Amino acid sequence: MKRYAFKRLLVIVVFVTLQLFILNPAVAVSDCNIVCKGSFVIDDIETAADLEALSGCTTVTGDLSIEYSPLTSLEGLECLAHVGGRLDIKLNESLTSLIGLESVEYVGGDLGISVNRSLTSLAGLNNLESVGGRLDIEHNESLTSLAGLNNLESVGGRLDIEHNDFLTSLASLENIISIGEDLEISYNFSLTSLAGLNNLKSVGGRLDISINRSLTSLAGLNNLESVGGNLVIWYNCKLCTSMAEALRDRLLDSVGTGGSIHISINKPGC
Repeated sequence: MKRYAFKRLLVIVVFVTLQLFILNPAVAVSDCNIVCKGSFVIDDIETAADLEALSGCTTVTGDLSIEYSPLTSLEGLECLAHVGGRLDIKLNESLTSLIGLESVEYVGGDLGISVNRSLTSLAGLNNLESVGGRLDIEHNESLTSLAGLNNLESVGGRLDIEHNDFLTSLASLENIISIGEDLEISYNFSLTSLAGLNNLKSVGGRLDISINRSLTSLAGLNNLESVGGNLVIWYNCKLCTSMAEALRDRLLDSVGTGGSIHISINKPGC
């Protein structure tokens, strides 16, 4: 009887283990307990081997660059929680998703997401809480939303959101309270409002909102209290000049700005 019970238990254990392997092979083959020292590159040369070298890494102490790769997602990096240096995701023609980065909590240096022509959202970065350096989201031709940045609370450097032609909303940035340096939002031709920045209170450097052809409102900046550098609101052809001036006046009535103010070539007469 005891032998039968033991065999039955063994069968159950083997079955459960196989199911875990099938459902999440990355977890099955890795203990997620390795500190990977130095910097790493995943590109179009030996891509599978590059991923395998990082499969058990919870921390990369240096930089991680994912560039020119044939990847469609970042599956295989599920263990990664911390990047001590810069995380650069750029020039990946086939990348449609950042799935695989769900464990990433912080990036110590800069985070760059640029020139990924097929990327439609930032889903996969849902647990990212802080970026120590600058955050660049630029030239992603298919990006329509910033979904995936819902838990991001702080950007130590500058935040650049530029040249994302089909980006319609900044929703998902609701938890950002402060930006250490500049905030630049420009050349996003489908962006209609800044809703999503509703909890932003301070910009340490320049605030530049320029050449957003569909922008009609600055309502997302209602809680902004201070701008440490220049205030630039320029060439937003559907944004009423009065809205830009209202933001200027509110800042001046509060603590003001640390630099010059330039408001021009927005929609007149309203």
